[in-house]
Amino acid sequence: MQLYHVTTLAKKYSGCKNVEFKWFRCERRAPRSYADLIQNYDPHDRYAKDCIDEMFELDEAQALKDYIDQNYGDAGITTIEKAKLPIANNTWAIGEIPGGLGFYELDKAPNYSLPFKVWGSAGHITKQKKQMKQTTECSICKPGECKGYFGLCPVCHETDSCVNAGRSHRFYCKEHKTSWCVGSNLFSSWRGQTEAEQRAIWDEIGLNDFEDVKPYIPRECIAFRAADTPKLLPPVDPDEPPF
Repeated sequence: MQLYHVTTLAKKYSGCKNVEFKWFRCERRAPRSYADLIQNYDPHDRYAKDCIDEMFELDEAQALKDYIDQNYGDAGITTIEKAKLPIANNTWAIGEIPGGLGFYELDKAPNYSLPFKVWGSAGHITKQKKQMKQTTECSICKPGECKGYFGLCPVCHETDSCVNAGRSHRFYCKEHKTSWCVGSNLFSSWRGQTEAEQRAIWDEIGLNDFEDVKPYIPRECIAFRAADTPKLLPPVDPDEPPF
C-alpha cells in the first residue's frame, strides 16, 4: 500500500503570512495492514496507527487537492507528497499535535463536498522558526522528532506513550510508574474515544497507582518548546476526570 500527505502553503491566515496546513483524515476508517506500514509494530500503540489512518490514498489525496484548488486556489499552493513507509513505531500523527495556529476544520466549510472528513494542522513558517528547529532539535532525537517536547520520566528520561482522560492528555513511564499531564485538547484522539474506552485503557495500564510528577525536559528541547508553548500547552480543564 502507498499513502500520501497533502499540504497547503497559504499566503496568509489568521494574521500570519506563509502558513502551512498539513491536512489529515480525522475519522475512523477500516483497519489497514499496520504490520507492513509500521516498523516493529505493536498492536497496543494506537498513535502510530493513528498516523497511518490519517494519511490519504492517492484518489483521496487528489480529490482533496482538487477541492482546495477549486475553492481556495487563490489562497495558496497545495501539493501531494508520497509518504515514506514504513513509519517508525514512535511516530505521532499530525492530528495529535496541532500547529502553532491550531486546527482548521475543513469539513465544516459550507461548500464541503468530499465524502470523508478532513482537518488541517496550521503552522506559521518563518525563516527564524526554521533556523530555530535546525539548531535546537534534541540531540537525543531523530531529525524532525523531539521526544522531550512534552517531557520525559524524571528517572529514566524516557516515555512510553500518552493516554486521554476526557480532553486531557497524560504521558507515562511504565517502568517507574510516573505520569504527568501536558494539557487538554492538544491531540484529536480523545474525540474518537468514549469515556468507557478511556477508562479501560487507564485501568489496563494501572495509572491510578502511578506517581504524578514534574517531567524532565531535555535542555536541548527548552528552546524548541519556547516559541510554541503558550499556544500548544493550554491549562488542564479543571472539570476533566483523572480516572
